[in-house]
Amino acid sequence: MNEPNKHTALALDQKAIAGVDKYYANATLALVGTSLTAAALKAVFQGDVDATNAVDSADAQYKQLVANMHSARAKASAMRQALRDYILATAGAQAVQMLQDFGMQVPKRPKNTPEAQAFAVAKRRATRQARHTMGKNQKATIHGTVTIEPAAGATPAAAPAANSSAPSK
Repeated sequence: MNEPNKHTALALDQKAIAGVDKYYANATLALVGTSLTAAALKAVFQGDVDATNAVDSADAQYKQLVANMHSARAKASAMRQALRDYILATAGAQAVQMLQDFGMQVPKRPKNTPEAQAFAVAKRRATRQARHTMGKNQKATIHGTVTIEPAAGATPAAAPAANSSAPSK
């Protein structure tokens, strides 16, 4: 037999108490190897009802305590941020050590503004152009030309005729 859920168990306990009152108010029953009076039998069912209600109350109290904790944590977080801002504003050069003593992070270097980033890109391009540096693809398109100079005292070989209007044999 499956164990009923909380709401069903409470309803069954209340019906069992009402049934004991109605049918066995002055009787002693032999259940599970023991003799029980009507009052003792009702006490078992009432114990389940009381335990369930206590758990519900404790659960509501727990949820309230968690909500209180979240509220206190939010206030503490805001106060830590205010303290950090105060330390940074008043401590000057000692702020780094003070922040570490308080367990706070040292401020990070601020990110560049869009204007500063645009200036940096323009400066990089100007530097590349001034140094004549090229990328991989630009270098691949450049090919050198080789000129062979004749050695001293050597006669240059005759070059083939450029105009060959006569048919070849």
